Amino acid sequence: MAKDPFRPAENNTQCPKCLEAFGWNKENGLAGQTCPCGYEFTGHERRKRKEAHMTSKRKFYVTKYVVTLLSEEPLKSAMSLEEVAYAMNEGECSGEVEAFPAKKVGAKKMAKLLQAQGSDPEFFQIDEEGNDTEV
Repeated sequence: MAKDPFRPAENNTQCPKCLEAFGWNKENGLAGQTCPCGYEFTGHERRKRKEAHMTSKRKFYVTKYVVTLLSEEPLKSAMSLEEVAYAMNEGECSGEVEAFPAKKVGAKKMAKLLQAQGSDPEFFQIDEEGNDTEV
C-alpha cells in the first residue's frame, strides 16, 4: 500500500496550500523552497492554534485519489478526468487509481483548501475564517 499523503514523513512538512508532504533537509531547511502547487515556504510553517471565535461545527472531509498512467508517448498534462478514464479503459494506457481514506478537516482549513483550489468557501456556506454564513 502507498504511503498516506496526509502524514508527512520525517524531515517532511505538509504544504498548507495543497496538503502534500514536502521534503527538506536539515542543512537547508524549507525557507525559499517552492512546493509543486506553487506555495513558497517561509521556513516558519507550523500548525496554528485554534481561534477564539466559533467556527462551523459541521464536518468536512478531504479525500485524495492518485492516478498513475503508463504510456509509450508523453501525455498532455491538462487531461480531464473523462480523458484520463478513456485513456485507461479504451486508449493505449495502463492505469492505476489509488484511493486514500478521507481525512476530516475543520471549517477554517476547508475554507483555505477551497481557496487554494480556486473555489470560494461559500461553496460550503462558510466564510474565509470557517464561520457559517447561513443559519
